[in-house]
Amino acid sequence: ITGCHRVDLSGVEILALLKILISSRAFRKDEIVGMVSAISSLTPTDKKEKISQLLFSEMDSYIAPQHNKAILKLHWDLEQCILKQQIIDLKYYKANGDQVKRRVLPISIVFAEHYFYLVAFRDNEEFDYPAFFRLDRMESFILTKDKYPQKLFEQYNVGTMKQCIQF
Repeated sequence: ITGCHRVDLSGVEILALLKILISSRAFRKDEIVGMVSAISSLTPTDKKEKISQLLFSEMDSYIAPQHNKAILKLHWDLEQCILKQQIIDLKYYKANGDQVKRRVLPISIVFAEHYFYLVAFRDNEEFDYPAFFRLDRMESFILTKDKYPQKLFEQYNVGTMKQCIQF
């Protein structure tokens, strides 16, 4: 939230960010409490009590997603695979409950309608478009020693994709 040129967020900005985060309902209760606490600590001293009061009822009645899966670390680990353009072997539960194994080339992670999705091309299969895998349905993933070409990473534009695909 801060860089080499420290610019403090105002209380209004912090409150808006926290309300968006809480409303996403994407995280377990312990994850959301930790993030809200960390971000709230950035609040200017004279606004801390007001923000705490404004968020109390939302935090008190927060309903975590039913999957109850820890998303933060999984999200971070997958982002590291994307940065390294590393192919992964994924164990995943489909919507019907069937477990499948897929070797995928992870391109991005997007968030839509309460869920994070891994955007990835399936290895050794010709697809014009990537597949989407909900993070909460992932059983596990294993890093392979294989990497995919930088060209794939550069050709796939997440911003353009978001404009074209409606979840």
